[in-house]
Amino acid sequence: MRVCADGGARVRKGELPAELDPTSARQTFEAARAAFEQARDASQRLQQLTCARRWATATDGCFPEWFVA
Repeated sequence: MRVCADGGARVRKGELPAELDPTSARQTFEAARAAFEQARDASQRLQQLTCARRWATATDGCFPEWFVA
C-alpha cells in the first residue's frame, strides 16, 4: 500500500489518500477464493457421507428432487 497523504492530514474531494497494491489485493482474493472452495468441497463430501451412512428415505434430503418425483 502506498500512502499519499500524511496521517491526520485533510484530503480534498478527488484526492487519493492511499493506493492499494493490486498484486497484494489479488493474492489475498485468490487465497480467500481457494479457502472458500475447500470449505464448500468439504461440506459436500460430509453431506454425501452422512447420507450414505444412514438409511436414506425419499424425504430426508439425500436424494435430488428429480429422483424422488
